[in-house]
Amino acid sequence: MLHAAVDAKIGCRLRQKLLQRQQRSRVLHKPGGQLPGSLHKGRCLTAVQLFHGHAAAQQLSLITQSSKVFLRVAHCVGIGLNLPLQTHGGAAGTHSFQQLQRLFRTQEKAQYMSETYHIPACISEEELISSMPDMIVIAAKKDVNASLSMHWLKKGFTVLQETPAGMNREELEQLMKTGWKLVIAEQYRRYPEYSAVKKLLETGLIGKPDYLYLSAVHEYHAASLIRFFLDIPAGTPFDIVSEQWSFPTAETQNRYEQFKDRRISPKKRTAALFTFDGNKAAVYDFDSEQYHSPIRSSHFRIQGPYGEISDQTVRYLDENGEVLTDLIHINYRTVETDDPNPNLHTIREITEISFRDQILYTPVFGICSLPQDETAIAAVLYETAMYASGEGESPYPLDEAVEDALTAIRLKESL
Repeated sequence: MLHAAVDAKIGCRLRQKLLQRQQRSRVLHKPGGQLPGSLHKGRCLTAVQLFHGHAAAQQLSLITQSSKVFLRVAHCVGIGLNLPLQTHGGAAGTHSFQQLQRLFRTQEKAQYMSETYHIPACISEEELISSMPDMIVIAAKKDVNASLSMHWLKKGFTVLQETPAGMNREELEQLMKTGWKLVIAEQYRRYPEYSAVKKLLETGLIGKPDYLYLSAVHEYHAASLIRFFLDIPAGTPFDIVSEQWSFPTAETQNRYEQFKDRRISPKKRTAALFTFDGNKAAVYDFDSEQYHSPIRSSHFRIQGPYGEISDQTVRYLDENGEVLTDLIHINYRTVETDDPNPNLHTIREITEISFRDQILYTPVFGICSLPQDETAIAAVLYETAMYASGEGESPYPLDEAVEDALTAIRLKESL
């Protein structure tokens, strides 16, 4: 594996590699890209993560025990972060994901994190760059993501940036003008369940989908899934009609803890109708309590001329016009952890998804105690690493990422 830092005596080699990366990162790749069917055993890649917030750090704390791919990750952490970035499965992940560096603003903070959590830490960009990362992963506050991406893109690195691509039209326009290798870390298309449904849609079982009801994810994530399931290209004109309410709702659980005192708080519910050119439509329905509350479930329904997929139930016409109903079967394994976080205490790892005699999904990283979200994030990180090295296409082309961020902006404006 590559060493965590490069000796000063080979600085010439470092400068040469950085120059090559700058030249390579200016090459635009055509959109598309899927996770390779087989991972390169023993391959070592490097990456850098920049974290500026608890939520973002939780979302991008990647773990896996798979020996199929080796990916070193260097973490650059901004000032004010007080988070150990603990892996959700204890010590899992050291076989595939390794921290190279984390960058801090002060020596005191770097020393504290290094001694407390036994992770490499530095206080200079030069030292971080000397670890020779293949890509920079930015998981910062939403209002600084785009500017941080521009900072590292100008240094010649491939950047994987936390969602959304930008918070306003000016940022989005600037990112589209860069011409650098920028990938936005939209993970929901890589969820095992959603990717399996997409694979089933591609068989033509229900015909070309033209309607979607989605109550699962918010704003730009929802925009991404709407276009994903309905095969709507970026740039397709659309209209929005929306409404928002505030309803009294019992708080049951958030990112970090459970509540059992039946406390009531006002929670926002947003509904919107998207109508697209080409006679396609989607209904967006999201409750602000939905991600973590066990009393707010998630659902989707996709309809085409010959049937529908409603969560795990598929209703369709066969070749003889007979009505059939079958289930998408999802097999899990349950892993109990000692993590006090109620969201992480029990991990449900999907081991297989099938429909009738067709296998729609098997774990691309093997069985490694990853829930859906981290399975998806690991896939995005791996695909971006392949893109950075010139061995693959962008997992989420920038024009699509910008379109989804713009859709989220338009949704807010419509309320």
